[in-house]
Amino acid sequence: MDWCSKCHNSGRTGSDSVIQYCDCLYGKKLRGVNYRLLFHKANLPDSLVNLKLEDFWVDKNYKSGDILPTPQIQLKKYAKQTVLQYEKQIANAMQKKDVFLSSLTDTQKYRGNNLFFYGGDDSGKTMLAVHVLKMAIYKTENNLGAYYIMWDDFLSELIPFGGDWELLVDRCKSCGILCIDSINNTDVAYNKYAHVYSRINMVLKNRVLKKKPTILTSSYSPKAFLQDSGNIFTALIKKSLCVKLDNNYHLDFNQGGSY
Repeated sequence: MDWCSKCHNSGRTGSDSVIQYCDCLYGKKLRGVNYRLLFHKANLPDSLVNLKLEDFWVDKNYKSGDILPTPQIQLKKYAKQTVLQYEKQIANAMQKKDVFLSSLTDTQKYRGNNLFFYGGDDSGKTMLAVHVLKMAIYKTENNLGAYYIMWDDFLSELIPFGGDWELLVDRCKSCGILCIDSINNTDVAYNKYAHVYSRINMVLKNRVLKKKPTILTSSYSPKAFLQDSGNIFTALIKKSLCVKLDNNYHLDFNQGGSY
């Protein structure tokens, strides 16, 4: 490859304390490698990292490829538009400021910085959530941080009395933007174990009080959580913009049971 007189083929310019990527081919390669490292640190699923928002189908079923009915296409379009609006304001959201997003009917604005995606299997809610985290990493790089975790993995780390649960709690409390994916009516009733409930509450309460943006996804509707007075997610969901991707969700925790 050609010699770059600006970065001397290092891919970066400026001081060691402030990373500035050169606009040459070396700079582009170094930026790509660093983003990959940040995606790995954020625990993003490898299967979704390479997907773009253009890969989110609004008019077809992911499995069969069949054309969706018009009402479902409208829901998907709204969900995609919401993510695009959020993406433009993500720096503000991660600095604990409110973002303003149009509602489905455009009759009101959402004021806050949390998102709750819900719908059935293969509705694309995880893809949208991961896209938001990727955009947060692109826009802020090392400054604020992002972290993704599946709900079942989150629980499995918090149940043991020993282990590294404190590190996980601290990571989830401190990261700039957090995604807890695929919240379901798990076989482990977390509210029956005081230490598990306390550890989850440490994370969620901290994020609500400090206005740190959080993304939740589930195959259960907001109603399923809100009608359960003891549900640990209630306070957060009340402060979230709820985005429906299809009508194949569960209305209460007596339905379904897994994602």
